[in-house]
Amino acid sequence: KVAAMTSLMKRRHTVFILLSAAAFIFSCTKAHADDSSSPLGFKFGAALRLGRRHSMEDTFAVALVASRFALLAVFDGHNGHSAAVFSALHVKDTFMSSLEACVEEDRPSVPCALRSTFVALHSALDSRSDSSGATATVVVADLLAGIV
Repeated sequence: KVAAMTSLMKRRHTVFILLSAAAFIFSCTKAHADDSSSPLGFKFGAALRLGRRHSMEDTFAVALVASRFALLAVFDGHNGHSAAVFSALHVKDTFMSSLEACVEEDRPSVPCALRSTFVALHSALDSRSDSSGATATVVVADLLAGIV
């Protein structure tokens, strides 16, 4: 029970950090709009903490998708790191493909694309012989519309 509560608190903290980061995007966008050293066009930071574990099982991904969407994701690895690393490496391209397929009223549907992305990543991970897994916390910000 304590482990479940700790895990829940950790996830809530991660969600809060991601939502805060996504909200902060809009204040940073204009200030650093021409920063070409960053994949999002503005500066951001990320950190991973090992804690009491023997190896790092968590990772993250930050990407600009279709010159419009900021994708921020944290992958919490379980029973090893390979599922989290695999997901972080493939989330951008999978989300981009899903955006092209998920169009409603001549606009990309982010909820549809996220569902499709998670299904595709899950399917790809299921086909591997590795027993590791991961949970994901993802924020997508539409930089043109100003919507998180």
